[in-house]
Amino acid sequence: MSTESAVAGHRRLLVVYPPLGNRFYCELAIRLSKAASALDNTDTNLISAADLSDCDTGWIRGATALVVNPVECELSGRRVLSPLKASRFRAAVLAECVETRWFRDQFDGDVDYHAVIDVGFVDQGSAHPFPTVPYRFLFNAPLAGESELIAAMRPEYPRPLTWALVAARTDERVRFAEQLHSILGPEGFLFMPDVRPVRPGAGMLSPSALKRTLDQTTFYVWRSHHGFPYYESFRFMDAVLSGAIPCKVDSQTSCGSGPLPRTYRSVESLADEADERSTEEMYEEHREFALAHGSLDDRFRELIRDV
Repeated sequence: MSTESAVAGHRRLLVVYPPLGNRFYCELAIRLSKAASALDNTDTNLISAADLSDCDTGWIRGATALVVNPVECELSGRRVLSPLKASRFRAAVLAECVETRWFRDQFDGDVDYHAVIDVGFVDQGSAHPFPTVPYRFLFNAPLAGESELIAAMRPEYPRPLTWALVAARTDERVRFAEQLHSILGPEGFLFMPDVRPVRPGAGMLSPSALKRTLDQTTFYVWRSHHGFPYYESFRFMDAVLSGAIPCKVDSQTSCGSGPLPRTYRSVESLADEADERSTEEMYEEHREFALAHGSLDDRFRELIRDV
């Protein structure tokens, strides 16, 4: 990058992603950069945290930096984000429940942030634990191109896999997998690696591998890794974009109507729902939710005006 790439009068937008850690944060950074590409008078660069030291400091100076999950960016080095101290404005971009330690830990590094951008389905501003860091909410709507794919989706059921569970291994999730097997049936896909630092080639499921799996799955099922009410919007989007039915199982987040997609208090309640309604009807309900909230492009355009 060079300073010549920033035309006078154009906003400089730097989207920084973690090359290590949870792959969905890389996908989030890519989606944000695509949304930014629709902005007028904006020069956008998507860059790995590991490559920041090679970025022209003259370009960074005066830029707006969106740092997607600072903690996971710093897996590439404790001071890897230091070049961003020269930026005009820095925002930490997260998709976490604000009540968890994973959210709080984001602000322990040596780079301070002028705002936090929370990507999800529910505004968590009232519970945001850092009043000195302004909170901004970004609804995780589909990109314009994703909306077209969802609108055109005509999934056929049944699919080879009745259910899929992809999550880090815990004792509670092992019991959850046993329930899925006994109640929904053995035709499932289970990927449950041990909790460990993520490194390239460490045997994790890539976004493309997850997509291939969900293309063959009827119910994409998950539970939270914490005890707070929260709905993981990216699980929802991964499912709907593949024609699978997103199924959050959680008694605390359970909601049959209102601001969240339908959730289930237990595997038994999911099975009862599947007996009472057609899978086509269940998918259509989630398709309608996905398409009812505009596009990420427009939502991002509104947010970036504020920052």
